[in-house]
Amino acid sequence: MIEASGYGALLTAANWSYWVVSGLVTWAAWWLPVSRRNKFAASAAVALLCVSLSSVRVYQYASHKRDYNEAKALFDRRCSTAGERVHRSVESVEGITLLGVRKPIQNGEKSSATWLGAGFPDEANGDDYIRSFLYWEHANNSTQRGFLNSDSENSTSPGYRYVEVKTENSFYRYFLKKPPSADLTSEPIHGPTALYVVEISNDIDINDRRYWVAGTKIRIIHASTGEILGERQSYAFEPGLGDTSGFRNAWSFAITCPNLIGWEKKYPTRFFVNRVLKPVQKDEK
Repeated sequence: MIEASGYGALLTAANWSYWVVSGLVTWAAWWLPVSRRNKFAASAAVALLCVSLSSVRVYQYASHKRDYNEAKALFDRRCSTAGERVHRSVESVEGITLLGVRKPIQNGEKSSATWLGAGFPDEANGDDYIRSFLYWEHANNSTQRGFLNSDSENSTSPGYRYVEVKTENSFYRYFLKKPPSADLTSEPIHGPTALYVVEISNDIDINDRRYWVAGTKIRIIHASTGEILGERQSYAFEPGLGDTSGFRNAWSFAITCPNLIGWEKKYPTRFFVNRVLKPVQKDEK
């Protein structure tokens, strides 16, 4: 049950701790005072304090449960529209244009309700995001996607030959410098040349983010005709509602729909894109 994770688990642990400490304090209040009168007075004071604190805790738990239920209901509604839609797939694609790159995560961003990348909270970012489209896939499970790296000798599932990236008003074309090295090299270009564009939009809905629900949409577009070849709408939900106690990194505990498992957590965009745009195969290179 999702509520048992995140903040719900913290509340369970805190409840146990509360009753253990209350028992110890009650024991001390009865046995430490010398006179019987003082024993009764100390025990009554402790009992009153425990009742007061217990009332506060009951209120806090009820409040959190109400907020959680509202947030989970919102997430479930959003998930009813989530999923992948492949309108047309294309074979033997050499390169793609990325209209945006997942930015490196700054300190504290993963605990912010408005973090831009929360829709795919575990996705590779910065140069690793670019590399993910160039890497080769190594399948290790028939039901899950494999891990990615620059080793082409032990894989039959290549990445793209190049990736073109828009940075403000400029475009750069990226390659792997010298496979199997993972080093990137780039060269400026006057404009995008790839036939296919990958567009990512991050939903920043203030009401959704208030409930720690975030969305990301991927669209794959034919650059010349504007045809949409594929779309993926995804959502993430942080069941702890932003709790950061114990150095908890809030969005690291998010659940997603469609559910991401294994390596898809780190490379969701790459794996969706190459289900639509299939890279040039090894024997074609």
